[in-house]
Amino acid sequence: MTAQGPAPIKILLAEDNGNDVEIFRICMGQARILNTINVVNDGDEALRYLRGEGDFADRDAYPLPGLIFLDINLPGPTGLDILREIRDDANLADIPVVILTISQAEDDILQSYQYGSNVYVHKPIDPVNLREVILGLPGIGVMLTAAGE
Repeated sequence: MTAQGPAPIKILLAEDNGNDVEIFRICMGQARILNTINVVNDGDEALRYLRGEGDFADRDAYPLPGLIFLDINLPGPTGLDILREIRDDANLADIPVVILTISQAEDDILQSYQYGSNVYVHKPIDPVNLREVILGLPGIGVMLTAAGE
């Protein structure tokens, strides 16, 4: 295992579809990215995690992520709602956010960038694209395995 760039970050995935969570984990493995991934299943849970509230108050168990993947169509507050909350919170505003969605609607794409997303990725994701997205974000520390490991 080798490290590239800054210290490895924790990743938060906000996704309500269990199949999409599994696909994401598989793609991360195929992209040879080994960072820890914490998963939340709806918008309310994502906000509690990010704020360190309730079940997520223990920052040793639920560390502030260095990268966030948001499904745009989460139950409760949507991915775009959460993105606005992130950008309005001084403690979270600098965390890179990747919007994940099946939507190719121009309004969704424009809003995601207006609200401050770093990248807008269409599902289904593939390992090569996922790796390029993550490695293309400035200041992101990822844990990579060597080719063939």
